[in-house]
Amino acid sequence: MPGDRIAVVVIVTGLWLTGCAALPGSAEPRGDLARMARATTIALEDARIGETRSWKNPHTGHRGTVMPLAAFRGPSGLPCRLYQQTLTAAARTHIAYGLACRRDGTWSAVDARKLAPRHRHGSPSEPPRGATTDPYPTGPA
Repeated sequence: MPGDRIAVVVIVTGLWLTGCAALPGSAEPRGDLARMARATTIALEDARIGETRSWKNPHTGHRGTVMPLAAFRGPSGLPCRLYQQTLTAAARTHIAYGLACRRDGTWSAVDARKLAPRHRHGSPSEPPRGATTDPYPTGPA
């Protein structure tokens, strides 16, 4: 879906900037973001926890992986996934972590602080409404 691609590009741009900004000609090398975004969409949608999806750009030699680390339901009952991305460029591997939730068929980046239970006066609050008791179920959310 076109919306999936746009949201995932937002998620992966930060890692690409971290890994490639110091490279000569820091404009996005031919197709790196598109390949990373596609691998991220596939991993978020289809990969099991711990399964890696890889991408490689034959024009630049850059490559990377995306691996879901956890799947859970967010406070609004949305399926969410914590994931790890790697980017290897200029003989250096960079690692980043992301969190995305799926709403209306589109994976979007989420600020993890918005999913954390809030505390009042130093005492833990109840878990957010709709959150699961097991935050690390196996398999796709």
